[in-house]
Amino acid sequence: MKRIGTVALFALAALTVSGYGAAETFKLVEPGGEVNGKSSIEFAEEWWKWMQSTPDAQNPADDDTGKNCAVGQQGDVWFLAGSFGHDLRKRSCEIPAGKYIFFPVVNKVAFNRKGGSLSCSEAKRQAALSPGMSADLFVEIDGVSVPDVERFRAKSKKCFNFMERRPAALGTYDATPTATDGYWIMIEPLPEGQHSIRFGGGHSGKSDSSKDLLQNISYAVTIK
Repeated sequence: MKRIGTVALFALAALTVSGYGAAETFKLVEPGGEVNGKSSIEFAEEWWKWMQSTPDAQNPADDDTGKNCAVGQQGDVWFLAGSFGHDLRKRSCEIPAGKYIFFPVVNKVAFNRKGGSLSCSEAKRQAALSPGMSADLFVEIDGVSVPDVERFRAKSKKCFNFMERRPAALGTYDATPTATDGYWIMIEPLPEGQHSIRFGGGHSGKSDSSKDLLQNISYAVTIK
């Protein structure tokens, strides 16, 4: 992920899937499915609001250990973050039992700058992932690889304000229209105990605001 300051951002995060050739200890919410009446893209928009709601010093995407994993979490769905760069990140995260887990494998966002005049259609165009430019996407949960990650793609149909949850003390404004595009995963609540989530891959863009992105992230997750 890039820091705020350009019109388009990338972010990587985790992914899991229901057992493929291994003990079925976890399940995905399939494309088109809903959680509490919300679709994947609606949670994707909430994910971006969550990312923008935290102070820089506590941002989960800029965390080397997982110490900020719980910052800003709310409701029945727990969000996982990627990172602001191409480096390897290994994190530990304790998640309450009964929580869904949601994260993007690769994602992108475009938003209106303060005082700007970006239209919703232009935001969606800028946020669109370049066709065929996502590569080497991988996800493992408890050592089980997830196939066909690309089928989980979802993108904004309507625009939103990804600064909606950002406190005034952190500096905020109405960033409408914001739009996002990506591969988004929702995991049903995992059984209590220890789990591992490893993910990564890349996406290459074609404009100055969408540079190449490579990531390799691991989470040691405790459900309790």
